[in-house]
Amino acid sequence: MVFVEGGMEYYSGSTWMKMGSYDDCVIAPPKSATRSFIVGGAGYGKSTLALQYAYDWCNNVKHSFMRNYEIMILLRLRQLAGVPSIFTAIRRFILPKHSTIKESDIKQILGASTSVAFILDGLDEYPEDDFTKDFDVMKIILNKMFQNFEIIITSRYLPKYRSDMGAKRIRLTGFTCDAQKRYIQKAVVNDKMKTQKIMHDIHDNPVVEDFCQIPLFFVMFAHMSQEEKKEDFASCKTVTGFFRNMIKCFHTHMRNKLKDANVQQYFLYERDHRELDLIAFRGLSADRQQIVWPKDYLRERLGGEFYDQYVRIGILVEEEVLKDDPNSLGITQTVRFYHKLFCEWYAAHYVAYVTRSEISLQDFLKRTDPAGNQYMYRFACGLSREASDKIIKYVKGKPDGSKFAILCIMEQNGNTDIVLDNVKDLCSRKVILARDQSKLLQRSTIQLLEIASTEGVSL
Repeated sequence: MVFVEGGMEYYSGSTWMKMGSYDDCVIAPPKSATRSFIVGGAGYGKSTLALQYAYDWCNNVKHSFMRNYEIMILLRLRQLAGVPSIFTAIRRFILPKHSTIKESDIKQILGASTSVAFILDGLDEYPEDDFTKDFDVMKIILNKMFQNFEIIITSRYLPKYRSDMGAKRIRLTGFTCDAQKRYIQKAVVNDKMKTQKIMHDIHDNPVVEDFCQIPLFFVMFAHMSQEEKKEDFASCKTVTGFFRNMIKCFHTHMRNKLKDANVQQYFLYERDHRELDLIAFRGLSADRQQIVWPKDYLRERLGGEFYDQYVRIGILVEEEVLKDDPNSLGITQTVRFYHKLFCEWYAAHYVAYVTRSEISLQDFLKRTDPAGNQYMYRFACGLSREASDKIIKYVKGKPDGSKFAILCIMEQNGNTDIVLDNVKDLCSRKVILARDQSKLLQRSTIQLLEIASTEGVSL
């Protein structure tokens, strides 16, 4: 694992302040608090940071605050569905499979220790049903258990189920230009000219630049830019084009390793993924978003060969989850997408397909919040010109939907008539540019205003 620090801020009073280092986590205010919430969007490096803290402890890194603890325990919360006891979780996920240490021993060891750090990774992926149960995980988070232990909790959002004990609040803000350069030179290519070329390709294109603020996608872009047969990311004008190229890179990389006899079948599964599209959409539109599936179920739905291919590529990821119930105690195999955006990509294909027909989008999309699944909407607009007009009309009817519609409009690459119609509609109302908007939204708004100026559309 290569770790490069991205931007981090801590909350002090009513202001977000820049952190000097990821080691400043425990000294962020209030200093007396033993609970730290580290919040960041999908792909911003929360799990990587959690692993780095664990690495620092294992290696007794001198500059790290982790070296001050006798015991460090890292748990991924998505693996603990329905598990009431933290001691059960430790025994099953931390200790060797045939360890003779009992749960009572673990409880005694922790009780006798003077300094313990828990890292609970992915609170947003912890089953919502378990929030309301009297489980140890919630007791720990709410400061009702292990009050004197240092507890670091990562999540995509600050949970509503939390104690008012004045916990530390920290957020990840993505890769700065300096962080991007450090990563390229450390993990991609240690060459000044090539580094400058990659950085130019990123920051010369607002679509690529916006994506690459997210560390996960910056890392993918940086490595894919060095492939011998690489896709032309730098020329992408839409997020749909960028992501289409990324998916193509995943497939091409694996296809190059196959024997000629297997390539034809590979192409078939690469192009025809309708069942996966449907499963992804239903997962995102469920009453409680469900984007993790039992392995046996998903393999049967997709077919063994298709399933195996997408796991080998890395688009689907297998994972072990601890199940605890009166009749069965053990590990079960589950499957999820490598990243939620991959789920939104395949769900968008289903949305684009269905919205071509004469259906009510109000009924079809009512369970998929544009704010929580914005890329699904944008991808669908980029995948189908027929569907995009309906989708844009639909999102404009949502609260603050006109701003989001700008991003959807820009996915209609090359369709100037539809873009011009939407520009006229946009310019008939107040147009706002704000500092807190993403660069892509700001530049998209400016691009639309430039079109309005060129075409003589008045504000």
